[in-house]
Amino acid sequence: PAAVMTVATMPAPGMSLDARVQDARVRMLFDRNWQPALTVTPFAALVCWFLWGTAPDATLIAWFGVKVVASVLMIVADRAYRRFGMPPDAARWGRMYIALLAIDGFTWGLMGTVLVPMGRLDIVAVMFAAVVGVGAVGGVNLASNFPASVVFATTLLLPVTAWHVSHGTSVAMFAGVGTIFYLALILLNGHRTAQSTTELLRLRFRMDEVAEQRAEALRHAERQSAVKSQFLATMSHEMRTPLHGMLG
Repeated sequence: PAAVMTVATMPAPGMSLDARVQDARVRMLFDRNWQPALTVTPFAALVCWFLWGTAPDATLIAWFGVKVVASVLMIVADRAYRRFGMPPDAARWGRMYIALLAIDGFTWGLMGTVLVPMGRLDIVAVMFAAVVGVGAVGGVNLASNFPASVVFATTLLLPVTAWHVSHGTSVAMFAGVGTIFYLALILLNGHRTAQSTTELLRLRFRMDEVAEQRAEALRHAERQSAVKSQFLATMSHEMRTPLHGMLG
């Protein structure tokens, strides 16, 4: 709610209500971008340290490099949006952010697939928990924008689901089916939260419009009152001047 209140107060003269809501939702995406972007590299390094010796070194290094590049792209996009982003271009900036989310989600999904040795169930369990945690964080940060939530959750969890199901063991099938249920839960909650956020933004913008209309009506009434007072003062002066001469 605090984020909604902050974004909704930004002026957007001449824009339709839907355009203002879209601009606000995109701004909320970028406002919540900094913390995940800055924590990606340390967490990716921790994953590489944990998996070192169990996964091929070249694969781990390549995966870490991709994560760093994705994080840098997120930060560059954030800085560019804060400098050049304009409300009429909100849809374009939103599509760019979602494209970067797809890359980020897919590379996180690789953490629970190609980096994991299937024979080590302890490592599989830890990496599966890490993927679930990343999905939970993404679900919270992206809940206000349903398309972004869908893209990140599916690119993150569908590769993990396919990888587990492809192995065919009872443990892998349980993890794969459980991931599908988890994905459905994330999308359901994301859809509800996005709807609530959109309604809050619409309500706030309508309230802003009503407040602006009332303020404009008050200013108009004050101008009318000033004109009336000036007219009465002028007429009084014009009537008193000849009347004084007549009385004299």
